[in-house]
Amino acid sequence: MKTNLSKLTDKQLAQYNKNEKKMRTIADYTTLYEKKLPMKEDILFAESYSGNFLSHSIVQFVKQVLNKKKEMHVVLSTSNMKSFYQAFSIDEQKRILVVKRDSNKYLFALVQAKFIINDGDFPDYFIARHGQIVINTAESFFGFYTDKLSAYEKRSQRAILQSNYLLMSESVKKQLFTRLRLHDIKDFYLATLKTNTQDQKSDWNILFLKKDSKLDSANKLKKFISESNITNKVIILVHPSELSKYQNFSEFGRYVKPFDYSIEKYINKAQAVYSDNEFLLDKPVFDSLDRYIILENLKTDSFSVSERKNEFSADQLLFNKDKWLKYPNKKKNIIIYAGGFQNNGVTTSSINLSFNIDYSKYNIIYIDKWKYDEDSEKNVLKLNDSSTLIFRTGATDYLMEERQPAGQLQSVKGFDSLSKKNKVYAQNVFKRELTRLLGCIDIDVAIDFSGYVVFWTSIMAFSNARVKLIYQHNDMFAELSKVVNGKLKHADKLPQVFQLYKFFDSVVSVGQKTLELNAEHLSEYANRKQYKYVANSIVVDDIRNKANDYSNVVHINGSDYLVEDNVFKILPDKKTFTLVNIGRMGPEKDQKKLISAFYEAKKKLDMPIKLFILGSGELEESLKKQVSNMKLESDVVFSGQVNNPYIFLNRADAFILTSNHEGQPMVLLEALTLDKPIIATDIAGNRSVLGEKYKDYLVNNSEKAISKEIVELCLSQNYERTNRLSFDAKGYNEYSMDLFYKLIED
Repeated sequence: MKTNLSKLTDKQLAQYNKNEKKMRTIADYTTLYEKKLPMKEDILFAESYSGNFLSHSIVQFVKQVLNKKKEMHVVLSTSNMKSFYQAFSIDEQKRILVVKRDSNKYLFALVQAKFIINDGDFPDYFIARHGQIVINTAESFFGFYTDKLSAYEKRSQRAILQSNYLLMSESVKKQLFTRLRLHDIKDFYLATLKTNTQDQKSDWNILFLKKDSKLDSANKLKKFISESNITNKVIILVHPSELSKYQNFSEFGRYVKPFDYSIEKYINKAQAVYSDNEFLLDKPVFDSLDRYIILENLKTDSFSVSERKNEFSADQLLFNKDKWLKYPNKKKNIIIYAGGFQNNGVTTSSINLSFNIDYSKYNIIYIDKWKYDEDSEKNVLKLNDSSTLIFRTGATDYLMEERQPAGQLQSVKGFDSLSKKNKVYAQNVFKRELTRLLGCIDIDVAIDFSGYVVFWTSIMAFSNARVKLIYQHNDMFAELSKVVNGKLKHADKLPQVFQLYKFFDSVVSVGQKTLELNAEHLSEYANRKQYKYVANSIVVDDIRNKANDYSNVVHINGSDYLVEDNVFKILPDKKTFTLVNIGRMGPEKDQKKLISAFYEAKKKLDMPIKLFILGSGELEESLKKQVSNMKLESDVVFSGQVNNPYIFLNRADAFILTSNHEGQPMVLLEALTLDKPIIATDIAGNRSVLGEKYKDYLVNNSEKAISKEIVELCLSQNYERTNRLSFDAKGYNEYSMDLFYKLIED
């Protein structure tokens, strides 16, 4: 193969020659992929356990193909030659070309084989070609993990999307998709492999353990076997990667076996199989055995699986599409980048959308990074289970001549600085990257819901979606001058995002007033017709239910505490006038001004008053120092990040928001939903929410005006300022979603 190296810098050329971070491998594969070489109808490419071991399902499938289709040749990816010689006969070996993962022969086979079968992850660079028959059994990973999603499973999620045929039962597919956060976002085809099982029960038992098993020591195994009255001989079956760990158990070592191609000889000697994960028991290879599930308390219970249907031999499945049961996607696909699920209003809004979308018509597919901090991990778990979450694992596939243009697009110069040829190169990179992540799915709507990250903006801008939207959750011109710790936070990134507005059908502001500001200040990047308004949606019942949820509240020494993650957080005391502020501690929220205004108000009041600040952010330490300097430690409570802020809001006397600029603050909508009095600075985003109906809640954006309003509210205790005009939260939500649907359907 010939890779174009002429456009590389000296540093990139050195990295290519050393194959740093697989740069050469990725470039060579991408070169072959883009050449669109003819596929070979007589080649089956097979890989198992990432090329390290050989699984039962892969070996059985290959054997059946070799036995029934004499014209077929197999390319097998494995570095385990001992297993290869043991698994296949000499005649079979002669028809198998063994290759190592990432080698040149491997890359050619991956691109040119008409048929591909795998039991787990593909290399990160793999993209299924149109017309390839890609089969996945998921045998190398499914059922071995039960804690939070592992890195291997996140990589395998992409492998499932690159596959169009799944060799598994309907019940296993359902369990697998639930585990991986997948849904039928494209057409999938299902079947099971017909194998010859022998019913030769004897006095052996199989103990099949997941990766994070509680039975992880010789003593625990011995105790379990004794207490479970397993009196016969025991074979301990484990994931091949954990073989050495269990073989070191002196008393059991020689009975520990890997779950691979060799398991049939043990199954033919066994009468029952026990496992601490039901998914491991649901494997067809155990169909002739009695099955028992090991419960959390290490007691056992009988286990039965659903009847297997749609069983065919490998040769039938390769050449007869009608043998597969089709699971079609009949919905429109909406893909969304939501900004990394950090603690902010963008995340709240995107989570709310996942609960308000009509799942009878749409699949909502979030695409995001694969590693999170603790807070982002919690936010991801808040998404509606009916939504799909795709993790971006691996590196982008580049041709070498594409690296410089794609990098320049994301640099200070941006897309507009590229030559015509380099613009095409850059666009191809991001189109290909989306296919690498999702496979060949139909995309109806692509949404950059963040609007801050040029990489993800490029993914959406250059996609083949029918409708493309990019959101503006703030006054974006004001964001350009945002200073954090003495540095401009967005000035070196947002201009590159703005340059891509031209590729979107709509540039969406979440507030009407914010729309007017963005359309005026950013008019050079998009025409006026592109700027649209869609209000954020809220989850009304969730807000109201959580506001009155006292299941995690304890009463200690006269005060109420909310207990979250074993942390006790004091709640507002209904006997003391309390203000609550909710938001990220950044310059745009300006809690510094709020604390100063609170300090001035407190000096004028002859009554106790408290301020609760919920959230976290880069200015948290300086704000706490400000409180200390003003000697307000007993009056200002920093509650930190809170899973249920609504109970704080509901117990407070009023909500206060002193931001300098906003898009459409979700917290104002939540305060209105709970019928709380509000003090909010008179800025475009706040006015968009409160409008004329709640204009009395708005105050001038100054410390003096805010302080005065706090005093007046405390002294008058007058919560009837707006005659308590009720907020029709559900009506608002219907209006918000109607705006959204209109935009994606027009």
